[in-house]
Amino acid sequence: MHLRLCAVLSAVGVALPAYGQDAPAAGRDRRERDEIVVTANRAVDGGQVAGETRLGILGNGDIYETPFSVKGFTSELILNQGARSLDEVVTNDPSIRVALNPTFVIDQSAIRGFVVFSANYLFDGLPNLTADRTRTPILHFERVDVLKGPSTALIGGATGNTAGGSINFVPKRAIDEPVTSIDASFRESSSFAAHADVGRRFGKDGMFGLRINASGETGKAYNGTDTDFGSVQAAFDVRAGGFRAVLDAGYTHSDVGGFGVNYSLAAGATLPTPPDPRLQQFPDWAGSRSRNHLGLITAEYDLSDRWTLTGRAGLSYGITNEPAPAIGPVRSDGTFVINNLSLRKFASRRTALEATVRGRFETGGLNHRVVVSASQFAGGSDFAPSVTVASPLAVGSIYQTVAIANPFAGDSPLALDKLEQPRQRGVSVADTIGALNDRVLVTLAARYQEVRQIGYNENKVTPTIAVLIKATDAISLYGNYAESLSAGQVAPATGVANPGAVLPPFVAEQYEGGVKWNAGSFGVTAAYFDISQQSAITDPTTLIFSANGLQRNRGVELETFGEPVKGLRLLGGVAYIDGRQERTPGGVTDGKKALGVSPWNVSGSVEWDIPRLAGLTVTGRYIYTDRAFINVANTQSIPSWERFDLGARYRTEIAGTPTTVRLNVVNVLDKTNWLAAAGRNLFVVGVPRLVTLSVSAAFR
Repeated sequence: MHLRLCAVLSAVGVALPAYGQDAPAAGRDRRERDEIVVTANRAVDGGQVAGETRLGILGNGDIYETPFSVKGFTSELILNQGARSLDEVVTNDPSIRVALNPTFVIDQSAIRGFVVFSANYLFDGLPNLTADRTRTPILHFERVDVLKGPSTALIGGATGNTAGGSINFVPKRAIDEPVTSIDASFRESSSFAAHADVGRRFGKDGMFGLRINASGETGKAYNGTDTDFGSVQAAFDVRAGGFRAVLDAGYTHSDVGGFGVNYSLAAGATLPTPPDPRLQQFPDWAGSRSRNHLGLITAEYDLSDRWTLTGRAGLSYGITNEPAPAIGPVRSDGTFVINNLSLRKFASRRTALEATVRGRFETGGLNHRVVVSASQFAGGSDFAPSVTVASPLAVGSIYQTVAIANPFAGDSPLALDKLEQPRQRGVSVADTIGALNDRVLVTLAARYQEVRQIGYNENKVTPTIAVLIKATDAISLYGNYAESLSAGQVAPATGVANPGAVLPPFVAEQYEGGVKWNAGSFGVTAAYFDISQQSAITDPTTLIFSANGLQRNRGVELETFGEPVKGLRLLGGVAYIDGRQERTPGGVTDGKKALGVSPWNVSGSVEWDIPRLAGLTVTGRYIYTDRAFINVANTQSIPSWERFDLGARYRTEIAGTPTTVRLNVVNVLDKTNWLAAAGRNLFVVGVPRLVTLSVSAAFR
């Protein structure tokens, strides 16, 4: 059904290629004030990385004039690499690694060694709206922005850990030119996917705009995981003089059966040989059935040439059933205990409200760009008590499918327990001060935030201070100090003196310094960072569960992107992360490596347009991830691994329609590896050799 929807949507776009397309109005460039109507995706030469990214309440900023480590992966890159998930996109960054099995029900990654939960991803710069138990429809977005490091003052509240950074999805909007495109792909092991993208402007001077994206995927993944995924996302916007508004709406349907497993290792066990990655570990009934809805309305009004008022209101709702075997840690021989069979059901309800005033003025030769923003983010998940039944099979193995019949028939009749929902509200203030003709930029920002959750009502001010100096027209130096605030953990029910206690919000802080070189057709960035994040520990003497622990990740990054030579594009770099445990229980593991943090990481891709074969491009990518420890004593680890990817694409015209055929091969050497789940004590099996063939057409 989802694939047919894509075809119908494209047919409508082809049939009405220019309906309502009046000439675009002159003077449409409102980049300084207009944050909600996309006019184009300005990219660095080569089209893989955007020239600007979203910086929360600060709006869009040039990547070379931003005093933070940022990157925006474009829709062009996503399409050319054949990516179907967020994880497949962010792997292009050496500081980001996947935190869960590639065929698990959700996307989840770690930035600079700290896990970023999917519920904390941003939708058009606003938290609390993305679904947390399903994959993101990655082709529906103009770009994926990454802001590294904590940044509560800029992005507002988040209920999970954002110490390592944040990920923002920028939705596609109607541009001045009509858009009609369709993409179809086949991935080895009988997985089919399709995507359609239609956009039009209509009315006088293109007053109204509509952009619709639909995508679907069906079939089996390489490890036998059954997938039935479909999503529709629409954006309707209005622009009339100094007023602009947009309504974003989306629906995602995801049924996953027999998903990939995230393992832990038994105490004292040695790491077993990895199984065949094509083995289906769990039966088909074990998986997830999820339905998610999203809506966001944004309105802006120019009070004057210098001041703009913005209001935003968003809502997301989702319901999920997840039946699966509950397994214990893996032993040295690859076996594990099957504790029971469980069924979980929960519904998420989240809201986001934000009101912002932006303006600019001058004082004594200094330029000021100020922002005042008030916001409230509320909601979470209502859970049904898990239903568990005894497993007829006591022991399983990573080398065999867990062959157990489904004990849960049909939809879950479980009633959800209404839980008190966490709420965060606060006020953010920021001033970017420009001196010496904006060759020196100083950003001062702070957020006063109240966090209410079961068991506490806390408040705190989280500051951000950043400086950028343009040493030359091409080279900028920058530094920043930033903090983030995230919800505290709940004490376990057993083994502690304060069971069920809710810890106050965790604080993370970062010191960062770096340099950016804008070489015209390409760029190079280097950064040093030092991030400390509170963690929960249990005192060995008093057994009090508290937030007195600390994880500290320090490191350096060197990255490049762009087209240094015409027809030759580069993307990637190298990152070194030294993650350490501090303030551990009794000081026993102080100074030991942090869980799931690999010291050396490399991601590098190259594209080359063959000079004598017009339209043909060959591609290659290399990924290396260093050894990582998966227990706090550092006696168990996952070895380093590397992967080579190859690909090619050919651009031509068929019946006057620009058409591109792509072939992408992941893990071309078909190596079987264990992968440490970044930032965790888990490990997963890496992907085998995987071939994806796709074709896309852009109708005129």
